[in-house]
Amino acid sequence: MEITVAIGVRPHYVKASGLQYVLRDTGISLKFLDLHQHYDKCLRDIYVNEGNLQVACESKPIRSTGSDLEELTRQIMEVSQWFVSEAGKRSRALIVFGDATPAYSASIAANRLNVPIIHIEAGVRRVTSEKEHWNSLITDQLSSLRYCYTLKNVTDLQREGLGNGSYLVGDLFAEWTIKEANRDSLPIMLDNYILVSIHRPQNCKSSIFRIICEVLKKENKPVVWIIHPRTNNFTPIVEEGKNFYLLPSQKHSDMLALIDGAEFILTDSGGLVREGVLLEKKVIVCHEQGMWIDLVQSGAILRADQDKDSIEKAVKYVKEHELPSGKKHFMVDGGEELFRKTLFDFLYALES
Repeated sequence: MEITVAIGVRPHYVKASGLQYVLRDTGISLKFLDLHQHYDKCLRDIYVNEGNLQVACESKPIRSTGSDLEELTRQIMEVSQWFVSEAGKRSRALIVFGDATPAYSASIAANRLNVPIIHIEAGVRRVTSEKEHWNSLITDQLSSLRYCYTLKNVTDLQREGLGNGSYLVGDLFAEWTIKEANRDSLPIMLDNYILVSIHRPQNCKSSIFRIICEVLKKENKPVVWIIHPRTNNFTPIVEEGKNFYLLPSQKHSDMLALIDGAEFILTDSGGLVREGVLLEKKVIVCHEQGMWIDLVQSGAILRADQDKDSIEKAVKYVKEHELPSGKKHFMVDGGEELFRKTLFDFLYALES
């Protein structure tokens, strides 16, 4: 039995590998549809090759003109073309992850073609009306099955009339992520370092990069800074820092090793926050609207605004205090078994 999985951003490639692990030995064949929302050939190839992902169809890489509507339209058309192709017609359902545009666009196309949709990381509602909030909300409305990280996600779906078909499974890939972490694969031989990864559009400003560098220079510790393709123009700013080590985007296993070896992490990456918490690291998330709100409210991670005073206070706090573990936020006993059972029941019902 074949299922199409829509991917297109870094967290999707990682979760795709985790999904293969969760569905191992089940007889389900996953066909990955790569929509290239954030296209960088080197970065994309690293994750596809490392995860041994069977990419059945991929869009033609283009440089974005900055138009969300253009990107959305392109993705909808390409997903539609896949599902009406002979290969695509063999897929019994579509799996999408989270709230990025590929999940939303693929769901719109699949819905119009009567392809059942399965949403992993469903029910996430943000406190603002940013596009990810609406991506998730509409994808949930179109989905037949919705798998949630937290009880709050399930409760929000029930309040929206989507309780039927919504399940609390936690992070399906938590066990796999922890298993994959191996400090022996550390790509740089350092100890006691600060790990930094900044890439969100609102943070891609020379002023913010200078603030972060200025704060971290005072720590007199090695700083390992992962340079996302979007932030290449800011490399000269980071290079000014003494004891700053710049690395390109890393394959997942090496990134997990870097996380595991860090003293603490400063990032605006939702995926890096998740992996840091799973590996029980102190994490500062630099995001004006916040992310992983439950983790922030519980104190398991710290949020900093994009100003010097806020970042300095957060760095000082993580140096002087232990943070409560947020690992339990992702773990639900029996979650993987519930996912497999409900998924199989649904797919077999389609066949009957």
